[in-house]
Amino acid sequence: MNDTYGHPTGNKVLVHVSKILREALREGDVALRYGGEAAWPDFDTASADALVRRADESLYKAKEEGRNRIVAL
Repeated sequence: MNDTYGHPTGNKVLVHVSKILREALREGDVALRYGGEAAWPDFDTASADALVRRADESLYKAKEEGRNRIVAL
């Protein structure tokens, strides 16, 4: 989904899904998300949107070079 619609749209979907999960969880259940390595304001970016674009660029460069790797721009 992120490749097609972008990470901001993917994040909106995650927010919606998390609301559904909160309503469905029983006491003692845990819902979590694994992933999301970018951090802000640690990077020198003008905004959160710029950070997402930078993270996307790194992700796609890593995909081009082969999977299971880290690329920092």
